[in-house]
Amino acid sequence: EDRVKEQKYFLDLLSFVLVLLIGIYDYWAGSEISATLFYLLPILISSWFGKKWSGYITALISSLAYVASYWHLHEYITISLFVWNIFLRIVIFSFFVYFITQIRKKVVDLNLDNVLSPRVDQLTRILNSRGFYEILEVEIKRLERYKKPVAIVYMDVFEMSTGTAWLVRRMVPNFDVFGGLILNTVYGGMNPR
Repeated sequence: EDRVKEQKYFLDLLSFVLVLLIGIYDYWAGSEISATLFYLLPILISSWFGKKWSGYITALISSLAYVASYWHLHEYITISLFVWNIFLRIVIFSFFVYFITQIRKKVVDLNLDNVLSPRVDQLTRILNSRGFYEILEVEIKRLERYKKPVAIVYMDVFEMSTGTAWLVRRMVPNFDVFGGLILNTVYGGMNPR
């Protein structure tokens, strides 16, 4: 975890240095060549790899660097035009940060879906039996370590729970499991239609 924090700080510092270098280049290049697209690189780095708000901070610094590099080229008639240019760059760069963070979030979710897919039912998005048994095993070990009693209530609407109770009894030693009540009327259970 400390290594990840160090990497994020390094990437934030790298983004800041890139903004500084691009700002210097933008200042010396003058108005003939616009460096707006170059400012998106450090914003992309800090939005994708950095901490939560580092993308927005980099966008703000990039906006200020962009406007500062053009300050000597334009004599603004009013301060409101200068403020408008800063505001416009902040909005544009902030939208870029927002879109990059949303794309990153989707990519992370897709990767988690690939990791969880054998354990999660694709239709209901809840744990399937494999995921349930894996979590059950971890929780039982934790309860044994702390010497705490446990009770699990398992309800199967379509079939009797004796099969599941038998499987749990076989897989988990010293664990009492009871099952056998069926609720669905199609299978002869107690629930009315």
